[in-house]
Amino acid sequence: MKKIIFILIISLLSTVLQAQEFDFGDEEEKKEDKFGLIKDRLLVGGGFGLQIGTITSIELLPEVCLRIHERFHVGVGANYTFYKNSIYDIQKSFYGGKVLARALISESFFIQGEYELLSVPEYISTKGYTGKQVIIPGTLGGIGYKQQIGKYAFVMTSLLYNFTIEEQTPYYNPIFRIGFLISLESRSRQR
Repeated sequence: MKKIIFILIISLLSTVLQAQEFDFGDEEEKKEDKFGLIKDRLLVGGGFGLQIGTITSIELLPEVCLRIHERFHVGVGANYTFYKNSIYDIQKSFYGGKVLARALISESFFIQGEYELLSVPEYISTKGYTGKQVIIPGTLGGIGYKQQIGKYAFVMTSLLYNFTIEEQTPYYNPIFRIGFLISLESRSRQR
């Protein structure tokens, strides 16, 4: 089932990319767009998560994306999670990095894929936490909704699924995230 969902997400991404129109306009326009300021295509922001109670979890997810096309972004990001379980007196931190791709399938909806590497405390079911950190991979994919909140800012919600189930993963499926993105596009540039 996981493979089918993953293949479906990849298929949708490729369909969005193949369905783009190309404008063969003036050569000067092409040159300007190709060598224009990269900051005009940058998006910065990220997400956060908060759970308070017997289990406390605070998640920070900064990211920087590059708009390859109006409907397709690629980016890199970081992940830091503080986790505390009062019942078992456990307090741990997880951190790592990710690469991501996001394709808009309409004005408001998108599909997203991520690959990340997280450094997590090693846990062996018969011994508990060993005091060592281990690197675990994660392949996440899903859908999302973005709402524009100004000319250059968006609030985004996403529902992701972790396709790489590891015993030590900090995720429980499904994963719900809320975040924001701000375009660094020149305020004087007209699109």
